[in-house]
Amino acid sequence: MVYAYPDGREAAFDVHTSWVTPDNFPGYVEQEVQFRFDNGVWNAHQRKRGVEVTVEGRTPLELKETPNHHYNGAFLEPWGARSQRGYGIEAIRRFFEEVAFVEHSGPPAEREQRLEAMRALAYNDLAADRNTVAVVQSLEAILARHAAGQPGSMVEVNGPGGGLVLRSPGQPEPLVLYPHPV
Repeated sequence: MVYAYPDGREAAFDVHTSWVTPDNFPGYVEQEVQFRFDNGVWNAHQRKRGVEVTVEGRTPLELKETPNHHYNGAFLEPWGARSQRGYGIEAIRRFFEEVAFVEHSGPPAEREQRLEAMRALAYNDLAADRNTVAVVQSLEAILARHAAGQPGSMVEVNGPGGGLVLRSPGQPEPLVLYPHPV
């Protein structure tokens, strides 16, 4: 995916993920994300639980090349609380805390109110995945065009033609994948 800044600069990122690995693979999943900028690279790898950073003129003296974002950090949680936490289990724990709140934190007659309070949280809503769904839909359309012998397509996001607009070389008319803003 390539992001174009209003001033013309660009940043690109790749997301690699696979649950399909050999039986003897050292992890149950393989995930990596890499952001490439005109002056640096930020790379995170799920199995290594680490981040590598390079910024021209700043690493390794001013900035660490291997910051430890995954194991320890201060956060403003989506529900408004501040926390100090590490990698992984917090989202799962939060899920069980919310289930326990709904099911066991008051009289049964008030369960529906507690459930509605959890449903009202913005991070709990399907809309929180809107960008992820847009990226997947865009990449699937680009891949389909490529597989059909038309490489080089791109998707414009929230432009004048719609929320997701597929543009392909040699095609005079773009294809609107999603008309509403993403």
